[in-house]
Amino acid sequence: MSTAARHILDDLQRLGLARVGTLPRKRSEVERLKHTPCEIEEAGALLAARYRESRGRAFDELLVLWMNRHPYFRTFMVRVLRAPLYVPDVTSIKQFNRGLLSKPDPAELAEQIAEGCEKRLLATGYPAERGETLKREIYDRLSEVWRKSMLLELDSKALVDTVEDNVVLPAMLAAEELPFDAVTFERLLWAAEDFLCAAWTSSHPEFTGRVVFGTCGFEPSPLEGDSAVTGIIHRGRAFAEERFFPSLASAYRQLAGASHGYVDAYALRALVCAGMGIQPRLFARCLETLLLNLKGEQPKIFTELPFKPPPKGEDYIEIGTRRIGQLKLSE
Repeated sequence: MSTAARHILDDLQRLGLARVGTLPRKRSEVERLKHTPCEIEEAGALLAARYRESRGRAFDELLVLWMNRHPYFRTFMVRVLRAPLYVPDVTSIKQFNRGLLSKPDPAELAEQIAEGCEKRLLATGYPAERGETLKREIYDRLSEVWRKSMLLELDSKALVDTVEDNVVLPAMLAAEELPFDAVTFERLLWAAEDFLCAAWTSSHPEFTGRVVFGTCGFEPSPLEGDSAVTGIIHRGRAFAEERFFPSLASAYRQLAGASHGYVDAYALRALVCAGMGIQPRLFARCLETLLLNLKGEQPKIFTELPFKPPPKGEDYIEIGTRRIGQLKLSE
């Protein structure tokens, strides 16, 4: 009995791509149901044929199906298309007061977590009412987790993971009125990245945490009603290159200030990608094109190798075989 296979078959049926018989839900049902027939529907056969012709077009057709038949995915996409979603992740034991961790006081620990998240979110213009909901949810969820396990008996990694997965993420989702749990949120984000319709960064200089943003458009726009989506508008290379230099220059000035010196390339990429709503991988391609086309008295761009690895979960900025860690723009 393969749980993954069963979930996939369920999804294929939900999307109208396959007709599936009764599947085993318990180990005791495997023997009786292991020969359950499953058949590809006509829509599934057409999608498979499209995939053989053009992988990109097949993914777009599947994305249309997801937007129209997967309510959680549509809800997630509508939220990140409306505005960036700020996720105040707890990723390190350093975000806790070490003295507090030696005292078994869940109320004080909840207050510390809530204040840390609220402080980071309010700096982004987070609505105060939503912040109150976040704080209340953190208190309630930490109290529930505390009843089930003594948090302070966990090692550092287990404590951080427990607070992140069972307190902070669920509280953030409740404050945002998103109707799914933390595991579903992460899976929706992975799916959105696979479809090239959303991305995230933890390098944004204005926020300590993840910033999730949409990177494509839909026809008709799901922001304007509940009409079925019929098409995808990708913000690809042509879209990005046309707008890239003004966005790069603006982000550079924001980071460099009056110094006009080198700035962190990951923070620069975060500002440009979140501001333009483009995939991070496009940043390197647009930068490479810009470097090749600059001539004469046009602005000069200087680059340096990275002196540290990229932030966790993010990729290096690579142009050909060269990695870019710092950048300076001379106007």
